[in-house]
Amino acid sequence: MNASSSPGHPPLPVQLSSFIGRDAEIAQITRLLASNRLLTLTGPGGVGKTRLALAIANRAAVDYPDGRVFVSLAAVDDPSLVTATIAAALGITEQPGVPLLQELAARLRDQRALLVLDNFEQVIEAAPVVAELLLSCDNLRIIVTSREPLHLTAEQEFPAPPLALPEPQAVETVEQTATYEAVALFIQRARAINPNFALTTANAPAIVEICRRLDGLPLAIELAAARIKALTLEVLLARLHESLSLLSGGPGDQPVRQQTMRNAIAWSYDLLDPSEQQLFRQLSIFSGGWTLAAAGAVCIRGEDSEEDLLDQLLGLVDKHLIVPRPPATSEREDAPRFGMLQTIREFGQEQLALHDEADEVSRRHAAYMLEYFERAAPEWNSARDMVWLARGDAELDNVRSVLGWAAGHAAETALQLNIAFVGYWLQRGHFAEGRQWLELGLRNGAGVSDATRASALVYAGFFATSQGDYPTARALCEEALTISQRIGDRSAQAGSLYSLGRVAMYSGDPEQAYELYVKALPLTRTTDAITWLPSLLGNLAAVATELKDFAAADAYVHEALDISRAQGGPEQTALSLEDGAHLALSQSDLDTARAHLLESLTLQHDLQDLRITAQAFEHCAWLAASSLQPERTARLLGAAEAMRESIGVPVPPLIRRYYDTYVPLARSRVDVPTWDRAWAEGRSNTLDEAIVYAMDLPLEPEQDPVSAASTAGAAVDGLSRREVEVLRLLVEGRSNQEIAEALFISPHTAAKHVANIMGKLAVESRTAAATWAVRHGIG
Repeated sequence: MNASSSPGHPPLPVQLSSFIGRDAEIAQITRLLASNRLLTLTGPGGVGKTRLALAIANRAAVDYPDGRVFVSLAAVDDPSLVTATIAAALGITEQPGVPLLQELAARLRDQRALLVLDNFEQVIEAAPVVAELLLSCDNLRIIVTSREPLHLTAEQEFPAPPLALPEPQAVETVEQTATYEAVALFIQRARAINPNFALTTANAPAIVEICRRLDGLPLAIELAAARIKALTLEVLLARLHESLSLLSGGPGDQPVRQQTMRNAIAWSYDLLDPSEQQLFRQLSIFSGGWTLAAAGAVCIRGEDSEEDLLDQLLGLVDKHLIVPRPPATSEREDAPRFGMLQTIREFGQEQLALHDEADEVSRRHAAYMLEYFERAAPEWNSARDMVWLARGDAELDNVRSVLGWAAGHAAETALQLNIAFVGYWLQRGHFAEGRQWLELGLRNGAGVSDATRASALVYAGFFATSQGDYPTARALCEEALTISQRIGDRSAQAGSLYSLGRVAMYSGDPEQAYELYVKALPLTRTTDAITWLPSLLGNLAAVATELKDFAAADAYVHEALDISRAQGGPEQTALSLEDGAHLALSQSDLDTARAHLLESLTLQHDLQDLRITAQAFEHCAWLAASSLQPERTARLLGAAEAMRESIGVPVPPLIRRYYDTYVPLARSRVDVPTWDRAWAEGRSNTLDEAIVYAMDLPLEPEQDPVSAASTAGAAVDGLSRREVEVLRLLVEGRSNQEIAEALFISPHTAAKHVANIMGKLAVESRTAAATWAVRHGIG
């Protein structure tokens, strides 16, 4: 044989379009074939197993001097005909009295040849034919393409992966994007329709997202690219929710199963037995994967045991209709997960509807997800906080799916699931989404119990407050309070008062906030709302600080920290530490503020909660401004601004007052270009970069003390940095009360600073101190 044919053997099929990528896979399979005589390329329909096998065979002429033979079994549905089909490809005819398999083995026994058996899955019972050929022919190598392995002793399975794609959120140039196999295939097939088609900066994101939505499956990408004749990329992307209808019209010279994506998947589905088909289509209800326990709770399986279910799941993995995934966490109770590629899941959902099972399975799915996350509700803000956050990440798509279904079918379930999932929405910064689902459930909530409605109103008000929508938040929380008082639900009353207090606090009314929080406190201590207690105490500390009641604020902070640390909840501990830093800054205790902020930022490395991280950065900025570090102040505030924008949480009036005080103070010490550059750097930092930068919290000024004196920055003649700031205000003729308001300290602390300044400068009056300051360039 030569590279394409040999005496008595047909040439390898000619590929009419060029082969894209797969260099790594081809190299790996070639190495595996050197030590394994049977290699089975497995994978779902449309992943490109046949093209990959042919690419390997075409490049292997030197390794197989006696030939490479391709045998298509796509049209064979009787396992007993496999031997005859292989023999026909080799030009062997049956001789009277001699078994055909024996003749076949005799022909191949002394040959160094490669046999490619394509589409073996529908004749899997013929696997012993392959085993017999390997036993009889020592130099024969066989590549099988199949949607499931043959389960032979000599078999080396190689799952054919989808084509390579850029990582989500990766920032790539056009040139870099074009090197990914999935993108390259899309471009190649699009150019077959339109020779002028090109990858550009403008269209690259849409092409990458199309390829990602199609799971990197070559057949799906080819069929989608063919649609650009009639559809723009944007319309094509928007219509991929109905991808099986869209992905049709493949070349007429291809097998029927490869002319539409639906046909490719139906080919595998039709090979399942009835119980496997039922399990497969019911599993398609899961949009974000599932565990064995979830499958057992949701799928209708008659008398099957858990062991039977696991066997069936592993069988579907073998057939590449579902794929294994890692557990949500390393916790012992978190079992491995399974999932489906999106196009395969869409086919399963079509079958679910055709068999009239969708409604019942959807109800079981909703009930399971509600029960699962109701277990999480008491564990938010505990030592298991991070465990449930990871589980929330794993189940997020399932939660969204259930909420979408339940909004029109089971309003009580929709609201209860959202309430149970609030901890996740908050800590992952999904304020807009959490509020949207809650308000949808409230609008569709005919027949919802008063207790559920009151809780949903409280949380909707909480989200609205965080988003700066104070009128709506107040109305929601007042309705919640009215309902909870009417039904005597003391826990809901506590939540309503707490949330109303947040509205007052963030909108800039600390007196009203304090009054509401004090009313909520005894209710919170004695009801199920006790999980809110550290947060309530922290907010009480914050408003007490605003009201200059530092002794009360200190007591609240310490109690909040004690409870948070005892519970082990990293988020609430980080928030309580920020409240402590806020109190310390207000009393000019920069060392304590720094210690609290460093501990809080350490916890936030793992939390990735942009809301509390933005607040921590703002406190770090006030610390930097107090320490005469204008560039650090700007960079920290730039990072905080970017975080707030990304989650839709604006700066509330309460915190805006600190911007109005500290930003002018810092900006006065640096030129505009430097300030703007530092702010832009902060905005461009990744979260990890920003946290690492924020944790470098020196209390020394950025300028040399001598040069800084002219800008009232550094300590001079034994004065501390805070005393220099007070001295500047003395130059302006400020009273102790006015100094206290300007620096957010108590009048008593301001008076103490003035007395210390006069003592250190050896002067007897405020006027003499101000005169000294002007003479030394401070003012």
